[in-house]
Order: sequence, then C-alpha cells, then structure tokens
Amino acid sequence: MTKATKRQLALVNTMVSERDVPEDFVEHMRELYRRGLFTKDLASSFLTMLDKCNDKNSVTADQRGLYKIDNRLVRVAVDRKGKAHVRVMHRNSNGELHYSSNVKIDVRKINDSTKIDLDMAQKFGRKYGVCCVCGRTLTDAHSRAAGIGPKCIDKL
Repeated sequence: MTKATKRQLALVNTMVSERDVPEDFVEHMRELYRRGLFTKDLASSFLTMLDKCNDKNSVTADQRGLYKIDNRLVRVAVDRKGKAHVRVMHRNSNGELHYSSNVKIDVRKINDSTKIDLDMAQKFGRKYGVCCVCGRTLTDAHSRAAGIGPKCIDKL
C-alpha cells in the first residue's frame, strides 16, 4: 500500500477549494486520510472524480445577462466561441465606470433572483450615465434619457 504523494494531496486540496464538491465526499476523503488509508491509487481516483465537479468560479452561456450581486453590477457575456465570462462594473483610478474581469465575485449568486430587468438597467444608466449592458458612456441625449444605448436595449 503506497501512500498518496505530497503532490497528490496538494492537488486534492486545491481542487476541493476550487470546485463545488459535496461535503460528505470531502469528509469521506479526510477520514480516509486520518486513518492512513489515502493511497496513491485512491488519490488518483478522487482526482478523477474531482475533475468532474463544477468549478465554483464558472458560469454557463445560459446565464448570459445582468445581475446585481453584493451591490455590484455583474455582466455574464458569451464570446464567439460560446464561452461565458463574468465582468464586474467598477470605478477605475480615474473614477470612470467600466467592466473588468479582475474584480472577483461569488458566481454561485448568479441566479434568477439576482438578475436585473430592463427597468433596473435603465435606472442605473440614467443615474450614472453608463450603459450597463456594454459599459459605454451614454453620450446621446436620447440614450441618456432612456438610460441604455440603442443597440443594447434589444439585448435585455
């Protein structure tokens, strides 16, 4: 019986922290480790199972839209390859609002209850002068009054 390597143990710990793993599964792993039964083969099997668990920080294309999470405006956009990306609206060093992928949020809070409707998006745009769909400054008088850009209104 060959014990799991330090590298395997480190990888298991990393994956458990990054993935949405059932608590009973994690407790079972810990119990085997405490008993000295966490072998190389078992670690490999657990790593294979952990690889199938959802990443805590991932979103899917069907979550595309705008959300209000922890008093932050969050946009889930989908690129040309179909991969979903999370962007958070924040102020840069010049005080301008824009979307950034460098601001972290708990993506598990992205759900129907935190989704923003057209009315909320327009209120945001009127208040800050920024289209919350694309993040651009609303320069046109009609867009500022509407609180959203002309191309973006159809996206909500």
